[in-house]
Amino acid sequence: MYVLGITALGGALFAEDIWPREQWQPGPEPAPEAPVYTYRYIKERSVADRPDDVLGEKQIHAVYVLPSDGEDKGYDTSGAIAVSMESGERWLENQTDGRRLRLDTWNGMLDVSFYRFSRTEAELEKTPGLMYEELRLAGFNTTNKLYAVHYGASGPFCGISESVSWAIVYLYNCGDPRDPFAPQLESFREERTTGIFHEIFHSLGAVPSCAPHKSGESHVSDSPQDLMYNYRLPGPLPDPEDPIVLDFGRDDYYGHGRDDCPDVAKSPFWQDGTA
Repeated sequence: MYVLGITALGGALFAEDIWPREQWQPGPEPAPEAPVYTYRYIKERSVADRPDDVLGEKQIHAVYVLPSDGEDKGYDTSGAIAVSMESGERWLENQTDGRRLRLDTWNGMLDVSFYRFSRTEAELEKTPGLMYEELRLAGFNTTNKLYAVHYGASGPFCGISESVSWAIVYLYNCGDPRDPFAPQLESFREERTTGIFHEIFHSLGAVPSCAPHKSGESHVSDSPQDLMYNYRLPGPLPDPEDPIVLDFGRDDYYGHGRDDCPDVAKSPFWQDGTA
């Protein structure tokens, strides 16, 4: 079941998403092993934002976070988050004739920070806004950055977001929680990867209220293949073999060419500047 909505927490607005996956049930089969990546990534952990390769520009900073009682699976140092973000970038290149979002890098590699919350998984599930509050106090508050937060625990949603500041994916709510977070460079089908880019696009302004196919809170209704589709609508779920597309028909939130409606194609978070 897919649930979405806007919830006020501490004065901020959050888009909430639960993706349409089958409910996982315990079984006897063992969890698959995580892959070993050859893609170039930073192998050392950092609890702070490293110096930026690009100064002063809007950019997306990745963070791996855990509740105080959460198991550390090292997704920041295993390459999983770096490969996931690169996978999304390659998908965007194919969807936009070569455009990429500007990711925060250090020495040419994705900069991924680590943070462990002072609160438990149960506490953060009850009040997700506490994550934003604590991350800001911990120094993740640079005004030119959107934080792509990979939360290594469960919660009430697949993802939540706040405008131009935060995009959070719950790594154990998207797909089978037994599976390691194991994205592949050439596939955008890994559910946690799709989830974080869905939330990033919420944070960048998708889907505006003036979009012709706007449905529910900041989603679209015209194609189940769309990255921002509203799965609360009646009808069949998308075929997992069908490709995910960015703004089906190019008339809702990306590249629509209208001056009277916000367009994510004009966001300053693109590497090439606004379109």
